[in-house]
Amino acid sequence: MGKAKSDKIRAEAVDGVPTAKRKGGKDGQLLIRIAREDHAAFMAACKRQGTSAAREIRRFIREFTDRHDAADAHSKKKQKQEVQK
Repeated sequence: MGKAKSDKIRAEAVDGVPTAKRKGGKDGQLLIRIAREDHAAFMAACKRQGTSAAREIRRFIREFTDRHDAADAHSKKKQKQEVQK
């Protein structure tokens, strides 16, 4: 299969299917570069825990954004209270 054809199939698989029809609506991607040793250690830890790297990274992202959204909301509330004084 040529590069152009494989790219077209990949684009259709992502763009041609409504998000709601995809498992969990997962249509974003994140590419990171990490040290080979860190990758191997993370993959081994995930395997020992019976989980996947993707699942753990998604969990980390949700927890991180929840924590920071809460902190941002607290900061905005505090700023609003100071303005009202």
